[in-house]
Amino acid sequence: MKILRLEKFAFSSVLAILAVCVFVCGVTAGEMRFVIGGILLCLLAIVGFYSAFRGTSSAEMIEQYADERDRFVAMKSATASLKILNFLFFTAGFVLVCLFGVTKESSFLAAGAALWTGIGVMAGTLLVMNLYYEKRL
Repeated sequence: MKILRLEKFAFSSVLAILAVCVFVCGVTAGEMRFVIGGILLCLLAIVGFYSAFRGTSSAEMIEQYADERDRFVAMKSATASLKILNFLFFTAGFVLVCLFGVTKESSFLAAGAALWTGIGVMAGTLLVMNLYYEKRL
C-alpha cells in the first residue's frame, strides 16, 4: 500500500500512539473514562489511516456530484451559521461580563473572555482563509 497523504498518516500515527498511552493508563489506573477515551482515539486514528491510504478525500468525492445550487446552498448555510454563532458567542460573553460586574465572581469574567477569544479566533481564521482562497481561486 502506498501512502497518498503523508500529513494524514503522520497525524494518525501520533493519534495511535496517544490512544495506546491513554488506554494503558486507563486500564492500569482503573479509570473507565480513560479506557473509553483511548478507544475513541483509536477509532479516530483508524479513520485517519483509511483516509491517508485512499486516493481522494471526502470533499473531492462530494464535489464530483455537487452542482452550482448545492455549492450555493452550502455557502449560504455556512455564512448563516457563522453569523448565528458569532451573535450567540458575543451575547453570552456580554451577559457573563455583566454578571461579573454585578457579582464580582471571576469565573464569569474568564468565561466571557474565553467566548470573546473564540470570536477573535473565528474572525482571524475567516480573514486568513479569505486571503488564501483569493490567491488560489
